Amino acid sequence: MLAVCDLITQVDPHLDAADVIRTAAIQLARLTRSDLGVVAAEVDGEFLLGSYPRPVDTEMAAQLMRAASEATPEISSTICSAVIGSPPSGFVRASGPIDGTFSALDEWLVAVVAAQVESQLHIVGMHKERMQAAELVRDAVLAGELQQALLPTAGIDTPGIDVAARLRPARHVGGDMFDIFPSANEAIAVVADVAGKGSPAALLTATVHAAAQRAAITEGPNPGAIVSAVDDDLRRLLERSDRLVTLAVASIDPRQGVIRLASAGHSPIILRSGRRAVLVEPGSPPLGAGDFARHEISLEVAPGDVFVMASDGTIDQSNAAGKQFGLSRLLDTISDATADSAQSILDRVFAALDEFATRLGQDDDQALVVCRIVGHH
Repeated sequence: MLAVCDLITQVDPHLDAADVIRTAAIQLARLTRSDLGVVAAEVDGEFLLGSYPRPVDTEMAAQLMRAASEATPEISSTICSAVIGSPPSGFVRASGPIDGTFSALDEWLVAVVAAQVESQLHIVGMHKERMQAAELVRDAVLAGELQQALLPTAGIDTPGIDVAARLRPARHVGGDMFDIFPSANEAIAVVADVAGKGSPAALLTATVHAAAQRAAITEGPNPGAIVSAVDDDLRRLLERSDRLVTLAVASIDPRQGVIRLASAGHSPIILRSGRRAVLVEPGSPPLGAGDFARHEISLEVAPGDVFVMASDGTIDQSNAAGKQFGLSRLLDTISDATADSAQSILDRVFAALDEFATRLGQDDDQALVVCRIVGHH
């Protein structure tokens, strides 16, 4: 009996369902000293069949396939069987005992093999799920790397403007985006926020990003026209996807000391003059909300002024007490940032967000664009 138990418990584990079935058939025939051991099971919609020491013919395979759907335990002088799983997903069957008839011990051994097959098939399923989950993680990491690769990685070549920007997704990929590029003697800054997180939001964000780039090339440094063009381009898609998308576009002209701004439902947008930061609300509905005129507003700026466009993931960040970072705290953080570079201001905002959240983690995607007016050139 000890030898039998050793044989049962020391069978090498397999991570392939077909291997489990084949190995169990060999184990079954040897344990019960049978002329034929057969193991059959349906795994992920596929019928798997193993036999030892000889293969079963086509007719017997068909019979076994029919029996798999109505398998019941059976013991007689020539057949001993047990079902796999509850409800049955297959069965094991030993036939033709070499030393006469099957005994109660054989019946127990067959039941043990059936339970072992069920357990190993469960392990196979868990391994498959882990592999699929690992593949999803790898895909998400790659998608995040590609999303970051689409963002500008260096400062823009526009004299008179110091720019810093960062996208920090809540997951590997996110629904926020930004872009910054020069246009003549100006710079165009774009920020968008797609409702939601993860891959679905990221896919739509990539579409918004591409549409904004096309519109900027076609319309030039005209924020209202850019927002209108993106709205027209994506309206049908947004109606089908039922997603809320906000967009802000700013054209920054340091020579004239003017920032022209258009927004489709996007906030917060902030201007700091001197030591005071205030909210700017150009205001119009989000993209896809209907046929609305997209108006521009103009902001006068001077050297040292700071213009900020952020996604709502900054002000919506929660702490362990359930409080949000909020607009007032963001305005205070920007007002109190005494450093003389856009990058330092950006770093201070993200440090404040992390300090506020402590160990709670990030609630939503966070995008931030900081433009500091250096001077008129």
